[in-house]
Amino acid sequence: LGRMAEILKATALRSNPRDRVAALSGGSWLAFLDRTGATDQFTAGSGRLFGDRRYTGETPEAAEIASARSVAIAWIERHHADP
Repeated sequence: LGRMAEILKATALRSNPRDRVAALSGGSWLAFLDRTGATDQFTAGSGRLFGDRRYTGETPEAAEIASARSVAIAWIERHHADP
C-alpha cells in the first residue's frame, strides 16, 4: 500500500501544481483523488486505504488490498488535472 500511495502522489504531482497537491493528506487527499478521477472509490470505497487508515496499524484483508490496487490503477489511467 505504501508504494502504491507513493505512485499515486507522484502521478498527481506530474499533472497538478505542486503547491496544490504536495501537502494533501487524509480526507482532503482522498477527495482530490475522487475529484480528479471522476470516482467516489477513495472516499467511499476501498481506496480509503490510501488515506489515514494506512497509519492505524490495522492489517487489511488481501481482497481489500487488491481492490484498492485496482482503484489506484483506474485513477492513474483516467485522472485529470484539478481545475
